[in-house]
Amino acid sequence: MTVVVTPQDVGRPTARTERAEVADGACRWPAPIFEATKLPSAKAAAGDKIYQFLVYETGSAKAALLGEATVNMAEYAEAFKPSAVTLPLKGSPAPGALLHVS
Repeated sequence: MTVVVTPQDVGRPTARTERAEVADGACRWPAPIFEATKLPSAKAAAGDKIYQFLVYETGSAKAALLGEATVNMAEYAEAFKPSAVTLPLKGSPAPGALLHVS
């Protein structure tokens, strides 16, 4: 599996995970990806900073979209510690598929 990260305001992918294998219904990527973004400050007018995560199954010759999730990073602008978020995968053929993001 592979995850592609796309900021809505950029409109094109800015990060991609390495391929990882699914084991016992779960997938863990060996190397994290980091995405730097400018978030609104508490004093600034609240704005959205939407990121889209596309999850692809890469086991065959052609990658197939498994599902997608979005998160508004502006909701975490005041966070001082990493946050763990569980995002349901929309459009996934696997009911209840989730993407866990830190």
